[in-house]
Amino acid sequence: MPDDFKPAPPIRRRQLAFRLTELRKAKGMKQDEVVAETGLSRSTISKMENAEQELMEKNVRLLAGAYGVTAPELDMLLRMARESKKTGVMVAHADVAPDFAKDYIELESYASEVWTLETSVIAGLVQVPGYVRALRLAWKPDATVEELDRAVELRSGRQKRLREKYAPVLRILLDEAVFIHPVGGPGVMTEQVEHLIELSKLPNITLQVIPSSVGAYPGMGRSFSILRFDDTPGMDVVYSESLRSATYHEKRHEVEQHVEVFKRIASAALSPTATRKSLATLRGTFDSNQ
Repeated sequence: MPDDFKPAPPIRRRQLAFRLTELRKAKGMKQDEVVAETGLSRSTISKMENAEQELMEKNVRLLAGAYGVTAPELDMLLRMARESKKTGVMVAHADVAPDFAKDYIELESYASEVWTLETSVIAGLVQVPGYVRALRLAWKPDATVEELDRAVELRSGRQKRLREKYAPVLRILLDEAVFIHPVGGPGVMTEQVEHLIELSKLPNITLQVIPSSVGAYPGMGRSFSILRFDDTPGMDVVYSESLRSATYHEKRHEVEQHVEVFKRIASAALSPTATRKSLATLRGTFDSNQ
């Protein structure tokens, strides 16, 4: 099959392949030296580094050993290889999520940090069921009860990690404008704001609202998420979504640019404490309108 028509390898595999290549080069080893060290064929190593074949856990362990990789990065590399063979939350709910979001949801499931800027809706990782259903119905008015339930299940499956023992660090910046439209009505918005207040108290979550008083800020009107991985900056990726497609920014300078923009916005946004106070006021407003 011509290269132009070959399906792109899953981003999970590409990220792991990129990191393995990066580790080899950092060790100053050529592929032939890795062959002698690991017993793997040169063809296998080449295909692994180009994401052209399944990255088996045993082979990843051999390469990691040759490159002197130890925990915690070793554990993460093995987890990536292991989980690439499982049916993830995205596959199980492929009928209620767009195809272009598949790779993002899979990557999100093992990221150590998730930084999200949202300027039009509440971030998906913190949406309550009523909010999810209302958004789904806005996009698809004829959605069945089963479809709505599965959309909620997908969100809930992603949100479980936030309370697990090894929960990711979650940083969310929400433009104040996301609260202008009462998605689902005042009752749903009251529940949504209360949920945000409670989540913001968790030690791994930082929530900040960007008040309208800030005026113009970098990234205004845009939304994106940064996925970060402990000790492996080469695996970091930025995801931005449009109406019917998405863009993955994987080059290091692209990721760094988004990180810098995120930090600049965060410095202008309300502090986490001030954000909770602002949300409490919003909750009272929505509650009184029920």
